[in-house]
Amino acid sequence: MRFLLLKRRLKIGGKRSGINEKFNEGLSVISTDEKVVIHGYRAMDDKRFNEFLPLGLSFFDAVILAQSCTVGNLLTEDSKLLHLKDIGVKIFNWAVLLIERGISRNEN
Repeated sequence: MRFLLLKRRLKIGGKRSGINEKFNEGLSVISTDEKVVIHGYRAMDDKRFNEFLPLGLSFFDAVILAQSCTVGNLLTEDSKLLHLKDIGVKIFNWAVLLIERGISRNEN
Protein backbone atom coordinates (compact mmCIF):
# COMPACT_ATOMS: atom_id res chain seq x y z
CA MET A 1 0.00 0.00 0.00
CA ARG A 2 1.34 3.43 -0.89
CA PHE A 3 0.99 6.53 1.27
CA LEU A 4 1.70 10.15 0.56
CA LEU A 5 4.97 11.87 1.34
CA LEU A 6 5.79 15.37 0.17
CA LYS A 7 8.77 15.87 -2.13
CA ARG A 8 9.57 19.51 -1.59
CA ARG A 9 11.12 20.85 1.52
CA LEU A 10 8.81 23.07 3.45
CA LYS A 11 9.76 26.73 3.33
CA ILE A 12 7.90 29.39 5.19
CA GLY A 13 8.77 32.94 4.15
CA GLY A 14 11.51 34.58 6.13
CA LYS A 15 13.14 32.72 8.99
CA ARG A 16 12.61 28.99 9.31
CA SER A 17 10.43 28.05 12.23
CA GLY A 18 10.94 25.11 14.59
CA ILE A 19 8.10 23.27 12.85
CA ASN A 20 9.76 23.88 9.51
CA GLU A 21 13.08 22.51 10.78
CA LYS A 22 11.47 19.35 12.19
CA PHE A 23 9.51 18.77 8.97
CA ASN A 24 12.63 19.04 6.82
CA GLU A 25 14.64 16.90 9.24
CA GLY A 26 11.99 14.16 9.11
CA LEU A 27 11.77 14.42 5.34
CA SER A 28 15.52 13.95 5.05
CA VAL A 29 15.38 10.77 7.14
CA ILE A 30 12.48 9.10 5.33
CA SER A 31 13.71 10.08 1.87
CA THR A 32 16.67 7.73 2.33
CA ASP A 33 14.37 4.73 2.85
CA GLU A 34 14.13 2.70 -0.38
CA LYS A 35 10.53 1.71 0.50
CA VAL A 36 9.44 5.34 0.48
CA VAL A 37 8.21 6.92 -2.74
CA ILE A 38 8.12 10.69 -2.60
CA HIS A 39 5.71 12.49 -4.93
CA GLY A 40 6.28 15.95 -6.37
CA TYR A 41 3.71 18.75 -6.30
CA ARG A 42 1.87 19.07 -9.63
CA ALA A 43 -0.82 21.25 -11.17
CA MET A 44 -3.46 18.65 -10.24
CA ASP A 45 -2.34 18.84 -6.61
CA ASP A 46 -2.82 22.61 -6.73
CA LYS A 47 -6.33 22.14 -8.16
CA ARG A 48 -7.21 19.73 -5.34
CA PHE A 49 -5.61 22.06 -2.79
CA ASN A 50 -8.01 24.82 -3.86
CA GLU A 51 -10.95 22.39 -3.62
CA PHE A 52 -9.99 21.44 -0.05
CA LEU A 53 -9.43 24.96 1.32
CA PRO A 54 -13.18 25.59 1.84
CA LEU A 55 -13.22 22.61 4.24
CA GLY A 56 -11.59 24.86 6.85
CA LEU A 57 -8.27 23.04 6.77
CA SER A 58 -4.97 24.68 7.60
CA PHE A 59 -2.62 25.41 4.71
CA PHE A 60 -0.48 22.37 5.56
CA ASP A 61 -3.45 20.02 5.93
CA ALA A 62 -4.84 21.16 2.56
CA VAL A 63 -1.47 20.55 0.86
CA ILE A 64 -1.09 17.12 2.46
CA LEU A 65 -4.65 16.12 1.58
CA ALA A 66 -4.29 17.36 -2.00
CA GLN A 67 -1.12 15.36 -2.48
CA SER A 68 -2.66 12.24 -0.95
CA CYS A 69 -5.07 12.14 -3.89
CA THR A 70 -2.14 10.99 -6.05
CA VAL A 71 -1.93 7.68 -4.20
CA GLY A 72 -5.44 7.55 -2.73
CA ASN A 73 -4.30 6.93 0.85
CA LEU A 74 -3.35 9.16 3.76
CA LEU A 75 -1.81 7.98 7.02
CA THR A 76 -2.31 10.53 9.80
CA GLU A 77 -3.12 11.20 13.44
CA ASP A 78 -4.64 14.60 12.66
CA SER A 79 -8.18 14.51 14.07
CA LYS A 80 -9.47 17.11 11.61
CA LEU A 81 -8.30 15.00 8.66
CA LEU A 82 -9.53 11.75 10.24
CA HIS A 83 -13.07 13.13 10.38
CA LEU A 84 -13.30 13.96 6.67
CA LYS A 85 -15.58 11.73 4.60
CA ASP A 86 -16.18 11.20 0.87
CA ILE A 87 -13.23 13.23 -0.34
CA GLY A 88 -11.66 10.68 -2.67
CA VAL A 89 -8.94 9.58 -0.26
CA LYS A 90 -8.91 6.68 2.17
CA ILE A 91 -7.67 8.06 5.47
CA PHE A 92 -5.94 5.71 7.91
CA ASN A 93 -5.44 6.45 11.60
CA TRP A 94 -1.76 5.94 12.46
CA ALA A 95 -2.44 5.28 16.16
CA VAL A 96 -5.10 2.66 15.39
CA LEU A 97 -2.85 1.01 12.83
CA LEU A 98 -0.10 0.66 15.44
CA ILE A 99 -2.54 -0.91 17.93
CA GLU A 100 -3.88 -3.33 15.30
CA ARG A 101 -0.33 -4.41 14.49
CA GLY A 102 0.60 -4.77 18.16
CA ILE A 103 3.28 -2.08 17.95
CA SER A 104 4.01 0.13 20.92
CA ARG A 105 4.37 3.84 20.21
CA ASN A 106 7.81 3.62 21.82
CA GLU A 107 8.94 1.10 19.19
CA ASN A 108 8.26 3.19 16.10
